[in-house]
Parts: sequence; C-alpha cells; structure tokens
Amino acid sequence: MLAPFVITVLLAVSGVRIVQDAPPTALPEPPVSVEPIRALYLTSGIAASKQFDHFLDLLETTEVNALVIDLKDANGRLAFRPVTDPIRAIAPERVTIRDLPKRVQQIHERGGLAIARIAVFQDSWYAESHRSEALQLPGGAVWHDRLRYAWLDPASSQVTQYAIDLAHEAAAIGFDEVNYDYIRFPSEGPRFHEIRYPRWNGKQKKREVIRAFALALDDGVRKKGIRISADVFGQVLWNPDDLGIGQQFELLAPHFDVIAPMVYPSHYRSGFLGKTNPAKYPYEVILATLQRGGERLAKLPGEQQPAIRPWLQDFNMGARYGTREVRLQQRAGDEAGAVGWMLWNPLGRYSEGAFQQRVP
Repeated sequence: MLAPFVITVLLAVSGVRIVQDAPPTALPEPPVSVEPIRALYLTSGIAASKQFDHFLDLLETTEVNALVIDLKDANGRLAFRPVTDPIRAIAPERVTIRDLPKRVQQIHERGGLAIARIAVFQDSWYAESHRSEALQLPGGAVWHDRLRYAWLDPASSQVTQYAIDLAHEAAAIGFDEVNYDYIRFPSEGPRFHEIRYPRWNGKQKKREVIRAFALALDDGVRKKGIRISADVFGQVLWNPDDLGIGQQFELLAPHFDVIAPMVYPSHYRSGFLGKTNPAKYPYEVILATLQRGGERLAKLPGEQQPAIRPWLQDFNMGARYGTREVRLQQRAGDEAGAVGWMLWNPLGRYSEGAFQQRVP
C-alpha cells in the first residue's frame, strides 16, 4: 500500500464544484465473503457469436475468471428466451442469444463465473410496450435522451418488480451474480426540463427513490440468496450528494453485496486531482477514487459494508488505452483493496497482454 497522502480535489459534477481535503484510506473488509473476480464485459451480440469461444479460452489460460453478459440488447429488448413465467409473458419472439443456459454452463465448465448485467431504468423496449411507466413529454410522447434511448420511472413499482423478476430468471438459468446498471434518474437530454414522471411525485428526494429501489432489490433478490452488485458513477465515491441522479453512496451501499464504481479515468473532468486530462493518469485517478470510497465505507456499520469491485477502462477516450493503462488500473485497484475488477470495452476488444497467464 502506498503511504497515506492528502488530496485536494476540484470536482465538477452536474454543475456542482466541491473542494475536498481528506486522507484517503484503504477499502475495509466486506462482511460477506466475495472472491476476487476479474471479469470481462460482453454484449449480448458478442455472447451469441463465435467470439464467445475465445472468451471461454481466456477463462482457462489467463487470470480472467468471470464473464459479464447483457440480459438485454442495447435498446432494452430481452436478449434471451426466458424460462420463468413472469418474464416469458413479455419476451420477444426472436432473441439474440438463443442458447443462453448452454453458454452459462460452458462458462462454468471452464471454471468461470457468469454475471448477468441488467440495465434497469434506461430501457426503450420496455418503455414502448409499457408507456404508462415511461418518462414522457407534455402531450404523452415518450421522452428520449440524446442517444435516443427511452427511460423508465425509477418510482415505478412495476419496473422494480421487473428488475426483481429478471434477477430470479438469471439465477434460474445459472448465473452466479446479477449486476444492476442504470439504477438512477437520467441526467441530460433534449427537452430535459419538460420530462413528466408518471409515478414519481417530484416531492420525494431522488436519492430516497433510488434507495427504495435498492431496498426492494435487497429484500426481493439478495435476501433470497442471489448475489447482487450495483454500478455507480465513479464520482459517487467523491460527492456527498446524489449528483442529481439519486446515487448517494451511503444509501446504496448497505443493500448490495458489491458496489461497482465506473472509475473510467476519461469520465473525470479536467481539473480532477489537478490534472488537465485525467484520462492520462489511470493509476492516480483510480487509486484516489477507491481510497476515498474506502474512507466512506469505513464509517458504515460493518454489516453494511459491501465489497468494492471497480469497472476499469479498456477503450480509447481522452487518451489511448492498452496493456500499460489497464495494468496501471489493476495495480491501483489491488493497492486500494478492491475485490478484483471488471473490464469494459463495448466491442469486446480487450488488451489481453494485461492479463496474467495461468501456469499449466
């Protein structure tokens, strides 16, 4: 572990500028035993393709020991054929991954773990078929963000139940963990201030809405024996508020086995840690962020402290990323006490030179 040091940060998120001075600490030991997971993210399309065999090989030949697979296509449409009744009723006729149970079995046969990723509130497919639960514009049209994706109301009990049902579906198929993403309010988009929420009354604080959702997952999924993790913005570990999207660290942490901060260095604004371009400093950005998270976790009761497993960057944004940059991020996570890592490249093109080889 590196010697403790004091950081002065000028952090700008959602129009808020905060100066913070504090000595970061290492992450505390989680109360639930979570083995170090070193995972690669696969879209549903990649998981259904011939490329999948290569990722199975990596489970046998490298330190990679888990694969994260999307249960939904990018537009929210279910990517697989459900096996349980609640989900089967709304499944599309044609799916991207026609043999998902077999793919999960193949991961297990290679000694790996299978993680099901569920993008929750950004979901165009569900929004179009359940417009009463979708964010809308005056007049009733479904609202879309700048990437043309629709969003669901975070206060919707129907959407919450859908997220719970999907987790049980994933467990029935054989997944070892369910990873929830987009558990937040939208942050920007055209006509953003005209959005109408069909379920949220606008009076309850956003962080309380997301906290209620997390509590529902805790009761309906985690306490049923299914391990769950939550993706949050890396800035959530720094900001004392909810960034205007409902993600407040101390309110979310107690309800998940794993918190997975997306600590992509390219996503930090100029001036973070005094760096003009934080993307060029992957080690420093990730070490400082995870240590700050450790400081905040340490203030929670022991039984409310999840493991921290960060999402790391393996794509070009802000700087070119390759083996060196990935290794620097891995090192930062190890030194901060993270329980493994998950690597993100939306095209499945990973810097495999960064992976330690298994000894035959």
